[in-house]
Amino acid sequence: KAASGWRAVRPSVLKLRRPKASNYLDSSPAVLRTIGLLQGSAPLQQALAQLDDGWQATHLCHNDIRSENLLLTRSAPSARVSGLVLIDWELAGMGDPAWDLAGVFSEYAGYFIDSIPTSSHFPPGRFMAWAQFGPRQVSAAAQRFWHAYSSGIVKGSGQEQAASVLRKALGLVPARLVQTAFERAQRKSSLELANGMLL
Repeated sequence: KAASGWRAVRPSVLKLRRPKASNYLDSSPAVLRTIGLLQGSAPLQQALAQLDDGWQATHLCHNDIRSENLLLTRSAPSARVSGLVLIDWELAGMGDPAWDLAGVFSEYAGYFIDSIPTSSHFPPGRFMAWAQFGPRQVSAAAQRFWHAYSSGIVKGSGQEQAASVLRKALGLVPARLVQTAFERAQRKSSLELANGMLL
């Protein structure tokens, strides 16, 4: 009831299945290329449709969780990190909490993907071995986050509810990575290889 005055905010990536041309008249060539790739993939269109059907605005959510919107706090400049502050609430509204969780998990996946050096001189199959952050490191960090986060769900709703939220969030991670690629394509003249890795 306290959140009843907030508007529902649906993730923009779910709207890319049928974008309005007027929304993209001033878009960069890279954004238009990204939309073309998304619309040209029937499996991706089907997956986005399923995610869109399962999206539910049930809780007040941040709706834009990413590393740029997180500030670490310290009691003094040389002290250890003592907390985390979530900023940039302009997209806050009623949303699906699994989308906020997917934002966290996609950041972990993004660290891995962004740490992979890419070059047109080598076959893509060799890139993974060169990543600075391996899948095990990223998985361990994501698991530590989930254990800390889910303890609150388990106390309030139980183990089964926590598992359901986790499954839904993990299913949304690829869509969140696609949205990140779309956001990075803005103001770019061409689609960069790093964005191709996210897609």
